[in-house]
Amino acid sequence: MNLRHCYKLVASPDLSSCKNLEKLDFEGCIRLTKIHESLGNVRTLLQLNLNNCRDLVEFASDVSGLRLLQNLILSNCLNLKELPQDIGSMNSLKELVIDETAISMLPQSLYRLTKLEKLSLNGCKFMKRLPERLGNLISLKVLSLNHSAVEELPDSVGSLSNLEELSLMGCQSVTTIPESIGNLQSLMKFSINGSPIKELPTAIGSLPYLKTLFAGGCHFLSKLPDSIGGLASISELELDGTSIPDLPEQIGGLKMIQKLHLRNCTSLRALPDAIGGLKMIQKLHLRNCTSLRALPEAIGMILNLTTVDLFGCNITELPESFGSLENLEMLILNECKKLHKLPDSTRKVEVFMPLANEKDGCYSIA
Repeated sequence: MNLRHCYKLVASPDLSSCKNLEKLDFEGCIRLTKIHESLGNVRTLLQLNLNNCRDLVEFASDVSGLRLLQNLILSNCLNLKELPQDIGSMNSLKELVIDETAISMLPQSLYRLTKLEKLSLNGCKFMKRLPERLGNLISLKVLSLNHSAVEELPDSVGSLSNLEELSLMGCQSVTTIPESIGNLQSLMKFSINGSPIKELPTAIGSLPYLKTLFAGGCHFLSKLPDSIGGLASISELELDGTSIPDLPEQIGGLKMIQKLHLRNCTSLRALPDAIGGLKMIQKLHLRNCTSLRALPEAIGMILNLTTVDLFGCNITELPESFGSLENLEMLILNECKKLHKLPDSTRKVEVFMPLANEKDGCYSIA
């Protein structure tokens, strides 16, 4: 049943006679305030979409009949303050999305949703705590808490053995990550961008399948654990805007990494020689690393490099080994005001783009 964008609809119809209804879509019914209690007995319902029902203040209190429901979308129901207490009876539920709602607490029965694969709480400004039994959601693959008020992850998060994506972007109250995260053996994507995390847990090096780690904008992050070298599958590491002064030598263990982002790391003083072991890196972003004065000769060992961005860095010279970077396509030197000379070896490099000149801020470069 498609009732999308019925702007004058204020209450859902009586669905008692809908014996075979599988899909019900109220998306964009911005004046809908109440769901008829009969909804809870539509036993054939598989999908329920209430996205952007901004005035909805009350959901069906009894949903025990929705045992076949697989997808429940309540995103942007700005005035919805609670979920039904018996939500755990929806034992076929695979997707629960309550982004941008006024919900402050998840029902205790949630732990019974053992088939749930996606739980999204993005923008839940009143959601401070997650249930301790969160780890019972054994099928969960995606847990998204971006820009929510969540203060911490329960230790039980480490029991989510099938979790593939964990996202805490912009969670301004999360300052620590539990060591139990090291038990997430299926985790492939971990995002903490813009959160006040001060350090990464040592156990993070125990994630064998992690492919992307995004920590850009974590301004209080000042150190990487030595265990970071254990991330054997990681392909992209983003540390833009962190306070890290040095990278550990163990960074050389990231044999599969292709992109390393260190833009605006104004405390970064040097790169370790071990960076030469990162044979797969294609893009190295060091833009506005104003404390960086030099690059190690070992950088010439990264033969797959296609892009090196040194915009705004205070380096005084480039290592001779740059001439070995036969795949280099883009070398960005704009605003490198202390760089006055390029090594002779760089003549072997086929393309420089954009070309350094006085207008771009590379003064008197030869």
